[in-house]
Amino acid sequence: MEDSWLIRYFSAGTGRQEYERIQAVAIKEFTPLVVFVGVFLPTDRTVLLCIFGFTSILVYSFYTTIFTYTCIVATDDFVLWSEIIHHTSLMYLGVFIRTVFMLKAQDMFILTQDYVDGVYNYEEGYVDPIFQELKDKSRALQRKLIMLPLFIVAVTGMAIGLKPYLDYVNEVEPHPDLMKNGVNFNSLVPVVYPFENANTYQVLVMNCVLLYFALLVILTVIAADILFIRVSCRISLEIAILVESLNLIGKRARRLYARKYGLKPPSKKNEDWPLYQDCISTCLKENIVHHQNIIKFYESFSAIAAPAIGGGFFTCTIVLGLGMIVVNMDNVNISDQIAFTGTVFAEMMNAFMISWMSEKIGEQNYELYNAVYGLKWFKWRRDNKKLVITILDGTREPLFLNAFGLAKINMEAFGSVVNTAYSFLNLVNASETLEEKK
Repeated sequence: MEDSWLIRYFSAGTGRQEYERIQAVAIKEFTPLVVFVGVFLPTDRTVLLCIFGFTSILVYSFYTTIFTYTCIVATDDFVLWSEIIHHTSLMYLGVFIRTVFMLKAQDMFILTQDYVDGVYNYEEGYVDPIFQELKDKSRALQRKLIMLPLFIVAVTGMAIGLKPYLDYVNEVEPHPDLMKNGVNFNSLVPVVYPFENANTYQVLVMNCVLLYFALLVILTVIAADILFIRVSCRISLEIAILVESLNLIGKRARRLYARKYGLKPPSKKNEDWPLYQDCISTCLKENIVHHQNIIKFYESFSAIAAPAIGGGFFTCTIVLGLGMIVVNMDNVNISDQIAFTGTVFAEMMNAFMISWMSEKIGEQNYELYNAVYGLKWFKWRRDNKKLVITILDGTREPLFLNAFGLAKINMEAFGSVVNTAYSFLNLVNASETLEEKK
């Protein structure tokens, strides 16, 4: 039986059996939330998938329209306008992430194949306990990092969720001009609806649909974060394994020599033996192939992640700038200060996590360069020395993730985002001071 177009597209032409194998592991590794970003869709529930997809498209289209329109008519209240801008930016970011992953579904499948099957496995058979220790440390780090998006969502949800209650307790009156423009303050997020929401039933339905939409956006962002954490930690792990394999190259070569020739490995004084140098050559070639596969894996991931990271940092810059302005404004309600403090915290922590992981990959690439430079190659024959130079040359370029393929993402980039937002705050304050002096 011929595979459906869905299988052929999402499996990159590998077939149903391979797609289902990778899908099962991907859902286990990346959590079932990967479905929300449009990859590894189930093939045995086509009807349910179509219903969910059609409903999500309708909800996204509806709220994209009304949130964008509300941004236009809510300019009389800067605080509310800033809040709507934040929600609208997240909404467009969610749409953008879904679109990127849907368009690059085949690349994501190939990337996950490498993730599942391993970037490279050393054929000489030597597995040092350090390798397993590195894997255990990587898994422990991933478990901690995955808690970060959940913590961010929890803190932000509490901060934003408290706002309607605090407004009600403090009897905050909505801006009259906004009510004239049709902004509905019965909604959890004040927006313009094209219909009346007068009775309790209509308000309940309206807010339930809004919560469903918010859940779609939040799950999309969390799923993208988990994907980023898993794959970037895998790149970091592979580089760490490569570094340790280079540090242990003498031990690997002696083990290979004993297994291949059945002889006692030479001492350090006799490392120039031809057969032993052949073993050194084999180990170095394995390291070169491993490094080439890491570069390929990194470039595949970077091509997928770069647009999403760029969109996330763009959103972060906008939200940080507006949030700092609102928090530092005079006569701002405590509910607005709490809500914007939560959103600023969320955006900063998310940008910090991405920058830190990219910085970690870059730092380990420097460790790889130092490991190659520190090889005891003095007694090796000429062709092995050339292999060392080949590896050394390949490690000169640092591996950093990038945004839209333009800017490298590291802790310096994170600092630049914060400085840009702070500069925007200073510019607004300076403008207000000039207006007061006139």
